[in-house]
Amino acid sequence: NLIARAYGVSGNFQDALDFYHKSAELRKEINDPAISWTWIGMANVYEKMPNPELAEKFYRLALETGIDDKRLQVIAHHGLGNVFSNTPPPGKAIEHLLKALDIAIIIHLKPMQYQIHESLADVYEKAGNSNKALEHFKKFFSLRQEVFNTESNQRIRQLQSAFEIEKAQ
Repeated sequence: NLIARAYGVSGNFQDALDFYHKSAELRKEINDPAISWTWIGMANVYEKMPNPELAEKFYRLALETGIDDKRLQVIAHHGLGNVFSNTPPPGKAIEHLLKALDIAIIIHLKPMQYQIHESLADVYEKAGNSNKALEHFKKFFSLRQEVFNTESNQRIRQLQSAFEIEKAQ
């Protein structure tokens, strides 16, 4: 999956899909429950292409096979919300995004929470609901700042520790 993901990130979608298909075949052979993550990867590539029908198919397949993995459920529902955000009415997009947000809050996935709030702000803006769009944009901005500050503080502490260790030697 890592090779496929690298191809997908670089925009080489066909090679990404080829590697995801190989991964899926191998995971099926050994009955690997992590096949759900292969479906997520394929859905993500199809979403970027854009091919919303196949993106939806593989996000749904991931949900069917990854029922015990809450993080996977957040990503799949977020992906489905994004896929549906480009087709009116906004109800399906909002439904999946709120489901993703609920799970992300329960499992304390703050980086995903702010990304979902951003997606909700976009959907509500497209739907003409500026109050809800603003509400979710504010939550997106606040959570993003919190996550970045936490990450920055952790990095500073790591650098300080490394400096103290090096200084002591």
